[in-house]
Amino acid sequence: MTTQEVFDAIIGYEHQVGESFLDRFGYNINAANFMFWAIGRGHIDVPKFKEWEHAFCNGELEADDPNYYVYTDDEDVTFALVIDEDMKEETYHKAIRIVAQFISESSVYTRRLEDFLADKES
Repeated sequence: MTTQEVFDAIIGYEHQVGESFLDRFGYNINAANFMFWAIGRGHIDVPKFKEWEHAFCNGELEADDPNYYVYTDDEDVTFALVIDEDMKEETYHKAIRIVAQFISESSVYTRRLEDFLADKES
C-alpha cells in the first residue's frame, strides 16, 4: 500500500466508525520502532527524541500509546510529532500522514493495518 492508500484507509475507517484510528489501532504500533523511524525521517529532532526516550525508558509516559507521541493537544508533551492545542483537521491530517508513511514503509505494519481493517468489516 502506498502512503496515500494508507492515509485514505485510515480516514475512511474514522468516518465509518466515528472514532480515532489511533485510539483503536495504537496498540499495534511499537513506540520505539515508530520514534526511531520518526527521528530518521526528520519528523522529530534529537532533543525532543531524547526527551521522549528518557520518559519512555523511565516509565514516565502516561501510556505507550501514539496519542502521547504522534498527535496531541497537550503542549506539555513537547516531544509529540504534532502538537495542536486547537486540534484542527489540518494538523490532525499532518499527523496521520506521518503514521501512514510509517505503515506504508513496512510490510509488517501494512499487514497489521490490513488485518485490523478486515476484522472491523467482519
